[in-house]
Amino acid sequence: MVRAKKVRKKVWFKVVAPEYFNKVELGEALAAEAEELVGRTVETTLAELTGDLSKQHVKLLFEIKGVADGVANTELKEYSLSLPFLARLGRRNVTIMDEVIDVTTKDSKKLRMKFLIITLTKAHRRQCTQIRKKLREIISQEVSKTESKDIYLAVCNHTFQDRLFQTIKKIFPLRHLEVRKIEVRS
Repeated sequence: MVRAKKVRKKVWFKVVAPEYFNKVELGEALAAEAEELVGRTVETTLAELTGDLSKQHVKLLFEIKGVADGVANTELKEYSLSLPFLARLGRRNVTIMDEVIDVTTKDSKKLRMKFLIITLTKAHRRQCTQIRKKLREIISQEVSKTESKDIYLAVCNHTFQDRLFQTIKKIFPLRHLEVRKIEVRS
């Protein structure tokens, strides 16, 4: 005799951002059991989180870590800039540098930070090397003393990039210094 598969009723769960993003509602997710939500990802823009439309180019990827009382709690998994925004930054007769730095935060989270540096004019190789060396030095010092949530907030508010820009422009005039992507490694 063939048994019919029992159909479970699915329920909507509210998905919220972490506390450092003021627990803003990201949306809703459908699942039969709360455990099915753990590990799912939710993508949004910083403009949707903050209401500031000038941040439309910043994409945030959140991962659901747990569910309590019908509310799915998330953690930031990835910060990135949209490709059309990055393409607009490029100009002729400039030097464009990409730098990837693996760092560990004060709360022992491993992050991979990807930077985009665009100079005002063409730079020589020696100057590019100095810029990269100084960037690595500053990032390794600053990030090791800071918790991951404070880094996320500083990058989203653009204060992190502004501090780096002010320091590195002393080596060579810069047009842009952007954190292109932050990935949580563990």
